[in-house]
Amino acid sequence: MNSALTCLLLFSTTLALGESKDVNGWDKIKWGMTLEQAAAAYKIEYKPEKNEYWTILDLPSITVAGINLGVNCGAKPGTDSITLVRMSDWGNPSPGNRDTIKTLLIQKYGQPNSQDENSVLWVLSSTSITMEVNRFGWVSVTYKAIEKNSL
Repeated sequence: MNSALTCLLLFSTTLALGESKDVNGWDKIKWGMTLEQAAAAYKIEYKPEKNEYWTILDLPSITVAGINLGVNCGAKPGTDSITLVRMSDWGNPSPGNRDTIKTLLIQKYGQPNSQDENSVLWVLSSTSITMEVNRFGWVSVTYKAIEKNSL
């Protein structure tokens, strides 16, 4: 088979399968960067909030397809390295947000690895992406670094 035809078939198969690419963070956030580096990248004041599970830094909100989403990033206790980015429509849920956000994620990352009524999961090489809907209808999307030693 000639090489041009082989490349065309490979490209067509990749498009048809909706092969997802890996991501190593979200937007300006890269896994392993510090919360202080994230504050500098977004030109915001470094004011993290701590609880027993995470140290959280609020980032500027974003608007995606007309949906306003609050955004924050987090580091586990004892470290300042970011391993989580979460965005949500808390405070302004709309019945159409779930379908719109899910469609956009499928367009970007391909078909999910698993899903049920309230949760959709994509697992990439270095990141898991979870879209969840809580009992109030609020939608959240969480990008989380996959710990290599847990594989």
